Amino acid sequence: ADQGPGMPSDVAARVTERFYRADPSRARNNGGSGLGMAIVQGIVEAHGGTVAISSAPERGTTVTITVPVTGTTTPAALAVAASTPALSNL
Repeated sequence: ADQGPGMPSDVAARVTERFYRADPSRARNNGGSGLGMAIVQGIVEAHGGTVAISSAPERGTTVTITVPVTGTTTPAALAVAASTPALSNL
């Protein structure tokens, strides 16, 4: 979650589409190529998971990634998750 500018619901609904950019201009000085969230969704779905995006203007955005866990989590896997900032809050 962040405290950024957020997005209207129609924009949030499309951010996982390839090449979609909220800024309709062709200039890239205020944005990327429109692939980041599409790549995230592709990887997560390839592992049987889902991506959910919740956003509101002036309130920020929350991206929730859910991936199924199978088998037993080993102590080594837990140590890696705990030491990796991006994974420690999952």
